[in-house]
Amino acid sequence: HYTTPELRYPTLDEGRRLQVSTEIWKVGDRLFKYADKYYGAPKKWWVIAWYNGLPSEADFTIGQTVYIPTPLSEVLDYFGY
Repeated sequence: HYTTPELRYPTLDEGRRLQVSTEIWKVGDRLFKYADKYYGAPKKWWVIAWYNGLPSEADFTIGQTVYIPTPLSEVLDYFGY
């Protein structure tokens, strides 16, 4: 059995140290494509979903702003990963 991981969001101070890019969600967009573009790691799509407070790309709506935090190493540190 696996335990549910406890994920946390960055504090305000930590969040201020991140660079955040934006994209506008459109037809055909996929989180793994954004993760590949910004992180070079398509399997890190969940970082973008998590940062946006949405569990999957099915929860994004056309025209919605998608926030993409970078650099990935710092984001993962802040998230406790």
